[in-house]
Amino acid sequence: MSSAKANKKSTIPFRMPANDSQARISRETLSRLAQLRGTSETDVMHYALRRLADEILPLYGPDDGPLTKQQTEKIQAMAELPELGETCSSLLEE
Repeated sequence: MSSAKANKKSTIPFRMPANDSQARISRETLSRLAQLRGTSETDVMHYALRRLADEILPLYGPDDGPLTKQQTEKIQAMAELPELGETCSSLLEE
């Protein structure tokens, strides 16, 4: 990205309703949040969008699907799991 493009101001239109709703906040609420946080209204919006991105966007790409039988067998061998019903240790002395 060129530095001229990087310095270009955002042109995202942002209209705020007169009253809060389940999906929107009013300018009054935005101002109260900014005052409470001791930041600008723009910082409050960035903070809220960052939290939304962290909540919704995946942290990594999709995987390749379920493990194959060979992969599962290798993992089980590496873990050295006891057979079902076999005791690994006991809390009681014998």
